[in-house]
Amino acid sequence: MKGRFPNKLFNVTLTGRALKDISPDILRGIRNPHLHFGMYNTSVSTVPKDVFDNAEWVRNVTVHLHHSDVRTLNNPSNGYKPGVPGKRFLLKLTVAGNYFTCDCDIGWMEDWQRKHRQYQEDRCTTYSEFKNFERDEEDDEFDCWDNGWDDDLRESFCLNKNNMSVLEALKTDLECGWGAADSVQAPHRSLLFFFFFFFVTVIY
Repeated sequence: MKGRFPNKLFNVTLTGRALKDISPDILRGIRNPHLHFGMYNTSVSTVPKDVFDNAEWVRNVTVHLHHSDVRTLNNPSNGYKPGVPGKRFLLKLTVAGNYFTCDCDIGWMEDWQRKHRQYQEDRCTTYSEFKNFERDEEDDEFDCWDNGWDDDLRESFCLNKNNMSVLEALKTDLECGWGAADSVQAPHRSLLFFFFFFFVTVIY
């Protein structure tokens, strides 16, 4: 699926048991800053990170997996929070009922969960700033305390860990740390201070 898609297209849902692999270029033609990516009843086992990286125009992502064989979902985000210029951030993840291979390839979910919770709390106090930021696909009312992402991870499971919930595995069983392959971090303060100090020194 190459070429430029209509600007209004934001919902890409793949379905069918015959589908076993997806091309890294499948979302390259998206020209909408909002992307809803769904997979229903497919045989795809891995969603590569390149699928999202190649959607260069996208800034806000929602992912919905339902009755699929996806075992590895790579991080759709490359920004550490919503609204970073030129970066994507996962705003919603719906994976209840899915069975993953729980290793550090999905370890990013723990870091994302913390950042998403912080974002939810921030937007509760600054609704006027965020009210036009997200695309409300279901016309739901604005809800500051929607923590459905916790329930989804609690209701998805680890095939390789005796069907432990993904949420429990992230909390107690996976030790991926800050070095997880797809973890996206904010710029470290000490690094920012170094560049500021270096800049001031050169100017002086």
